[in-house]
Amino acid sequence: MKYLYVLLLPVLVCSSAAAQDKPLEDVHWEWISRFKYDRITCDTLYYTESINTTIIDSMIQRIAASPVFKIHFLYTNSNAAPLTLTKEEQQYIVAELEKLKTYKWKAGLFPQSRMIVEADIESVLARTETLRTEKERNLCSIIYTFSNPIFIREGSICLYLDQERYRTNYTQLDFGFYTKENNRWQKYAQAYSHYESEKAK
Repeated sequence: MKYLYVLLLPVLVCSSAAAQDKPLEDVHWEWISRFKYDRITCDTLYYTESINTTIIDSMIQRIAASPVFKIHFLYTNSNAAPLTLTKEEQQYIVAELEKLKTYKWKAGLFPQSRMIVEADIESVLARTETLRTEKERNLCSIIYTFSNPIFIREGSICLYLDQERYRTNYTQLDFGFYTKENNRWQKYAQAYSHYESEKAK
């Protein structure tokens, strides 16, 4: 289960003034944790400056198609009522998603990080292919993409994109709703996901 950790990025701009915390999945924490458990040291954490607009358009289509999102049994009990957006929430989220099409992260969000644009991805993966071991090539070639979270319901729920791209053209993408429980941002409902591997092409 993935969590959103608070108070990590002072540059994060929230979509709701009511939200005092700045929730974002701790990409840097995940990156560092691999060193502890896999005994691998990567010299650079790569993240993209912006989100591909086709991903945002797919999310907009999902939000516009239906206001109902099933709560997954892994995140809460199987009898939980689905997350149902009001018409106003649908309209607000769509408007905020449109803003994400032009939103760009700043360089240097994390220690030892490098912000890249879409055109840099192939050169980054080519560079990581020269690393010494297969384990290093696997663990040090992840390219992260994440969104500025979109808050609703006075900051108690947010919509957030988490995307990771790996060598051999494998992509894991999840646009989901998160809610705060026990002072932690926890995955609540999945809105849009996409998994792609080289074999699937």
